[in-house]
Amino acid sequence: MTDLVNFKNTVALHIKQNKLVDDVITKIKEIPNLNDLRLDPELTKYICNVIKNTVTKQEEKIICQSNLCATILIKLFDLDEKEVNAVDKQIKYLENNNEIKTVKVSKKFKKSVWAWFKKRIL
Repeated sequence: MTDLVNFKNTVALHIKQNKLVDDVITKIKEIPNLNDLRLDPELTKYICNVIKNTVTKQEEKIICQSNLCATILIKLFDLDEKEVNAVDKQIKYLENNNEIKTVKVSKKFKKSVWAWFKKRIL
């Protein structure tokens, strides 16, 4: 009976944010010796790029991507106040220097075609 009514607007956006956070955390936990990367700028850049390429144009206006990145890092490493400020500075640096980039459509297309090819042919 609950399948007849779908979530919309704020609730749907909240669900998408939580799913994105959980997916990124799951992917990052695969990295060995993860605690060595606690405040690594490259990890922060990776998370920001994942968020940038997952969030749609309409959602960009509503979702604060820097807060989402900080939330992921806080959940991963249980950061204290000083470390959260350092992460915020890293994110601002990445944003100001255009280090956070979207993936080209051609690359997305190649990936999807290759995934289909491996699934169907190989």
